[in-house]
Amino acid sequence: MATKRNTPMQPFYMPGHSRPVRQVLHNFDGDLLFSCSDDGRVAVYDTYQCIRTGQFEVNSACTSIDVTKDSKHVLATSVDGVIVFNVKDGSKAAEFSIPGNRKIQVQLAFGDRQFFVIYMERKLTYIRIYEMANVLSGATSENTPKVVKEITPSNMQEFTCAVWGPLNKTLYVATKTGKI
Repeated sequence: MATKRNTPMQPFYMPGHSRPVRQVLHNFDGDLLFSCSDDGRVAVYDTYQCIRTGQFEVNSACTSIDVTKDSKHVLATSVDGVIVFNVKDGSKAAEFSIPGNRKIQVQLAFGDRQFFVIYMERKLTYIRIYEMANVLSGATSENTPKVVKEITPSNMQEFTCAVWGPLNKTLYVATKTGKI
């Protein structure tokens, strides 16, 4: 019987940001690592070689990111709105504004057909759901894509984060008062 060896974890320092990092996530395959920061950049790293392979310029504080399952696009929130980048060449695939002064979270639905954005406007938080195909077919900073659904808080609840439910038919939303 072979003995199992305990190999210690090795920390790696991967520089890429000059301000606080807000989110780190892997793509579906696990070969790319994405991070966003208040410095206005999204960095992408090769996880096998532990080197930065590129970065995307958001130009304002970036609080949340998500990457499509096929790693073709990365979504990033900024002070102004949402930017969709092509991962392969770093170009902007789409960019559109969202009202409010603070974007809290962006997350793709299972299957990458829709995504939601949690944002704050006048001390209230809202959730907007968009179709990915609609956004990629011509959303620019002047042309805002159609909102599939907007969810407003009840009883002055402040949304802090959310996650898609089964079959993308529900959203589980957490509030600042500890309710789901």
